[in-house]
Amino acid sequence: MHRFRLAALVGALFAAFAAFAAPAAAQGTWGALAFSENGTAYSYARNYGTKEDAERGALAECAKYASDCKIYDTFENRCTSLAGSPNGVYGWAWGGELQARQARAVQQCTSQGGTDCKMVVTFCTGTASDGEAPPAPAPAPPEKQ
Repeated sequence: MHRFRLAALVGALFAAFAAFAAPAAAQGTWGALAFSENGTAYSYARNYGTKEDAERGALAECAKYASDCKIYDTFENRCTSLAGSPNGVYGWAWGGELQARQARAVQQCTSQGGTDCKMVVTFCTGTASDGEAPPAPAPAPPEKQ
């Protein structure tokens, strides 16, 4: 598995988040992960209208930091968690309950040789959610008698 420098990972993550935090399409459901082969850049796209647009978005953001980016994962209506290590190793996981998914991402990072792996980012696309229910509506006022 390719090793990536955590500083580049985190820096690119924040840049990607700023660029792709808002949906590219009103009802977009697609997301993608792109990584630089030499470990200098990383990016993700979320809430794009098509798979191809999500891939283009992730590659375009990654290409701002490296010339050797490629797509590692494309998905629809899914929550994804990413973990990184100071020695440049990464791991990601999707689906399931938030804490379990984050634990799987950290475990994948560690199993790939990461030291002191920690969560970097969690995000969802489309209608997927981390299970946070919307607030309950306020109770109706009592009827006057």
